[in-house]
Amino acid sequence: MSRVHPSINTPLHADLDDHDTAAIRAFLNCTANEEQQRIAREAILGKICRVNDTGYFPSEDLRNIAMGKRWVGNRILQTLIHLPKKQETK
Repeated sequence: MSRVHPSINTPLHADLDDHDTAAIRAFLNCTANEEQQRIAREAILGKICRVNDTGYFPSEDLRNIAMGKRWVGNRILQTLIHLPKKQETK
């Protein structure tokens, strides 16, 4: 199996920086502030699940992987959209 260089834009590689990683860790530990939640959401949906990617990939295998990741991201989005709004207490 040939190794793909990580800088090549493939559905197998999520280009996460230190801020993304720290925000995701804080989110998973339930300690994320509002900014970390935004960063984690954008990293998970945009960089890991790649919900906004185009549908072209150089091979069928890469396309299938990308479509599976995109499906997971879209299910997360659908769930978030259909959650009831948080009621503010007075």
